[in-house]
Amino acid sequence: MTPTILIVSPDEHTREELKKILAPAFPLIVAEDGAQCLAALKQKAPIALAFIGVSADEATGKLFEEVRTLAPKLTVIAVGESESEDDAIQAVRRGATGYVMPPHRPDDILTLARGVRPSA
Repeated sequence: MTPTILIVSPDEHTREELKKILAPAFPLIVAEDGAQCLAALKQKAPIALAFIGVSADEATGKLFEEVRTLAPKLTVIAVGESESEDDAIQAVRRGATGYVMPPHRPDDILTLARGVRPSA
């Protein structure tokens, strides 16, 4: 069974970019914000991976914490808007499993997605 991927970003460009890369190979759930993300996770859909757009604001950190509480085994990849190493470090400290810096190369995104197995 192909794992479902959750895409979360308030930035329409980021959402559309990830959808374009992932939709041909994976079922997707797309959320514009943290509330939609958490609602999707509460539905207990078999989500194996989440790509979450990051920003430096406190809401992103809180979202990572809430995702970890609801789905502790979920692989979470932070999708950066900048090439800052500090942003990457902060995302991992907040609960991300990994970080993708721009430019978001399709091969890198697909490699991450293909490496994830559905969690039990």
